[in-house]
Amino acid sequence: MTTPLVPQFKAKIPGYLSYPLSSTLISEQIVPFAKDYPFCFSFSDGHVPKKNSEIVNPYSVARLSYRYIDPKRISHSMIGTLYGESHWDLTLNAVLRIQRKKIMELFDAEGIERLQQWLKEPRTPIWFGQTHSFSIQYIPLEGRFAYEIGG
Repeated sequence: MTTPLVPQFKAKIPGYLSYPLSSTLISEQIVPFAKDYPFCFSFSDGHVPKKNSEIVNPYSVARLSYRYIDPKRISHSMIGTLYGESHWDLTLNAVLRIQRKKIMELFDAEGIERLQQWLKEPRTPIWFGQTHSFSIQYIPLEGRFAYEIGG
């Protein structure tokens, strides 16, 4: 069993929210596919519906990024830290607790594999010279994920 990575940040969330994936699952099923660059992740309370809002609107559940850091543009205080070098970065957003089970099922059925595939894609040195992202959004009315690649 892999020792779970410690998240860079974990937001405190109210009881009606929950995180759909654990540090252990991320460490065992996603991190091994992030090659050549450091990997960090955080648990965020951003991009989730408010308690009293309708639970039908789509919202972001995860964003995996490759963050290119131009060494010529960093401050001296960043040298030697994760923020001073290019890296993989996963932000996992809190979800509504009443939707967590369905969202976890979607991660098990397809979401984890899609994250792994995106990490495994062959890339050129030019690709690594830019910032890129892969986002997962939950569509409650359809009970499915939508995926988006950004560059």
